[in-house]
Amino acid sequence: MQLLRWNVVRGILQSKQLDAILLVLGVDSCFNEGCSRLFDFLFGNKLQQLLKAAGNEDYEDIFVIITQTAIHLYCNPNNAHFVLPTASRLHDVRLHCLSAHQVESDGPLGEDYKAWVFVSVLKDLHKIGVPYCAPVANAGFSGLVPFDPMKLEAWPLVQAYAAEDLGG
Repeated sequence: MQLLRWNVVRGILQSKQLDAILLVLGVDSCFNEGCSRLFDFLFGNKLQQLLKAAGNEDYEDIFVIITQTAIHLYCNPNNAHFVLPTASRLHDVRLHCLSAHQVESDGPLGEDYKAWVFVSVLKDLHKIGVPYCAPVANAGFSGLVPFDPMKLEAWPLVQAYAAEDLGG
């Protein structure tokens, strides 16, 4: 069943002629609901519930870049044990995760590594789909705000492209 869900997403890549689909969770996507919902669909609702129950933003420090040939999964040492059991069952997964020791010995290394992975994986991809969803306050998903590309540009991780020292 789970592989079927990933194949559905890859079918969307093909039908929309996208190079990749990008999912960013947590603060790096300004808690975008569309990314969370697709992540739930692919990894199972239980995983997202576990991550949120942990009550720490580090647990939602995840991004996934899906292409026709690979699934790039960035996670950190705090959330790896939640993500790895599901990811290990998938084909073509490329895991990007520092060890707890690497993060503890150099705190900023974790954020630098995350931005480097993000820029490195996306650098040769030109048409990227993002499951963006912004519900209207007090309306739930019955009233959605029209898509505004400037909202994506405000995402902290997307701003990594503007960082000259990362080569973006």
